[in-house]
Amino acid sequence: MKVLIIEDEKAAFENLESMLKVYDPEIEISGWVTSIKDAINWFEKNNMPDLLFLDIYLSDGLSFELFKQIDLKVPIIFTTAYHQYAIQAFEANSVDYLLKPFKQGRLNQSLDKFKAFHATIDDHILHKLKQLIGNNTVETTNYKERFLVKSRNKLFAIDTNDVAYFHRDELVFLTTFDKNKFIVEYSLDELERILQPRQFFRANRKLIVNIKAIRSTDVYSKSKLLVKLNPEFYGDIIVSQEKSSQFKRWLDFD
Repeated sequence: MKVLIIEDEKAAFENLESMLKVYDPEIEISGWVTSIKDAINWFEKNNMPDLLFLDIYLSDGLSFELFKQIDLKVPIIFTTAYHQYAIQAFEANSVDYLLKPFKQGRLNQSLDKFKAFHATIDDHILHKLKQLIGNNTVETTNYKERFLVKSRNKLFAIDTNDVAYFHRDELVFLTTFDKNKFIVEYSLDELERILQPRQFFRANRKLIVNIKAIRSTDVYSKSKLLVKLNPEFYGDIIVSQEKSSQFKRWLDFD
């Protein structure tokens, strides 16, 4: 737990610091500030602490001035020798109002109160998160991971990651990075739906390519692209002007 102490008396600060360590040695004192001006500077440069101990009378005025200049979204335990400010304190983010001089037992009560309050907030947030997760189930798509192919009366399972490209001649073929070629019983339209789109791209009517098979891409004419693959594909691979922007985004060229 990170604690900021705003207190203009050194003896009072040291006493509070010592008592906090008695309550919990793991408490971290994020800072000690003695004035409104220094407090504003501190909050401008640092993240909000988990808990703020705030004296009311500071060296340059009443600490309530802070609320006029800073949006203090932090639980506060006020520490003061004056009881007349209790109502104002509880209108702020007050967890408790400690009248000086206070003893260890009274401080412990305040810290226990803060912990109980904090636990209630955490439980509420956890409940809301569970509701959100329950109401917003993430839909996942199962893309095809392998293809069963046939060669000389033998069946082989080809991992999709090993496929360099699919192309259509009279039939549809897949070509592996090892330059093996097999017939697949899918149309290119079907393949486009079942392949991982971040990995495979429909370059044109006859070809779907694996991003790892792209050897080079050159501007061809009128924003068309000329693509070369590895392993090499017969004939020119032209990506149309209409698809070139999408293709470059896929490659993250833009």
